[in-house]
Amino acid sequence: MGALVALGALSALWALFLWAELVVARSGGTAFCAVGEGIDCVALWDGDFASSVHKLTRLPVAGWGLLWGLLATAFPLLALTSKAEGGPSIPAVTATRIIGAVGALSTVVLVGIAAAAGTWCLGCMGTYLFVAAYAAIALWAWRDLG
Repeated sequence: MGALVALGALSALWALFLWAELVVARSGGTAFCAVGEGIDCVALWDGDFASSVHKLTRLPVAGWGLLWGLLATAFPLLALTSKAEGGPSIPAVTATRIIGAVGALSTVVLVGIAAAAGTWCLGCMGTYLFVAAYAAIALWAWRDLG
């Protein structure tokens, strides 16, 4: 469970960093991941999908990543706390698995959008790795927890 807490926290911090990079890019600066043709996070961040998400929810995709990371940290932490206090941890384990599945599904969708655009984001790939590791642990390694 500690690994999930760490992965959730790292993912939240990474999303916060990417959000800051988005602000830098939109302020006229250069984001760290704007490598060039085909590898340009700003092109994805300003693309149709990300712009629609931002306009509809008033939160950029990186903001949703931050929210996911915070929940991905909180749920396994709650499971650890419940277990340490001798209480039931099943609701927190279930919530952890749901957030892992939502993250995995979101990653598949975002990778598909990047592939369709023909542009990749190095920063986003870091997020995908955190989420994939989290989902693998939450969905498969935790099977014995019920």
